[in-house]
Amino acid sequence: MFPTSCASTFAAQQAFSYNRDRWKHWLGHLEGLGEALETMPAALDRPAVTSIVKAESDDNPVKAFVATMIWGHGNVEAPWVPFRVSPEGESEHAQEVQPRAP
Repeated sequence: MFPTSCASTFAAQQAFSYNRDRWKHWLGHLEGLGEALETMPAALDRPAVTSIVKAESDDNPVKAFVATMIWGHGNVEAPWVPFRVSPEGESEHAQEVQPRAP
């Protein structure tokens, strides 16, 4: 269970946008994640991610995890960020694969 007091102990953060299409390109094939990415806000901040994790950690832990990965990487435009989070990014041939921007 996520501690309810954590969200209120950190400084406010400005919400940032992220490239939803890039995340869907690399992770949308995972069960239910394509639809889950569509339901995430277009801009994320700490309270939004905290809300997603609280709501999804039991029933959809992959969505909760990906929300934290998006938030943790911020709005970096590097095309390899979602790729490195994807199962393909963990393969032994990950260095051979060239991430494509969608």
